[in-house]
Amino acid sequence: MLNIALAQELAGHAASFGLTWCYPSHDTLRAKLAKHHSQHISPRTITRHLAALEAAGWIRRQCRHQPAADGHWTFRSTLYVILKPCQRASQALADKRGDLGAATNTLEVAMFLTV
Repeated sequence: MLNIALAQELAGHAASFGLTWCYPSHDTLRAKLAKHHSQHISPRTITRHLAALEAAGWIRRQCRHQPAADGHWTFRSTLYVILKPCQRASQALADKRGDLGAATNTLEVAMFLTV
């Protein structure tokens, strides 16, 4: 199952800057899920949910690195590109939020969007 709330948060984060990409930390995503969706999940779970969204073609992830003082490369952040399926679902949820309520998984969203 896809974590639709996570997809919404990624799309919303990017849209708040007028972009189709963003690079929030896992801690930021976890805080948004807890605040807006009452989902309290572990760092490992957020990684699994992001992998599922990527496998489903909703997002694309790109690890970004920067050169360190010693000449090696060090991790900087992960760039999340919000793809069309995620954008469409997020927009549909925003348009229908009052009727949709608290749908939290792919099946609930699909059932709602086909009505």
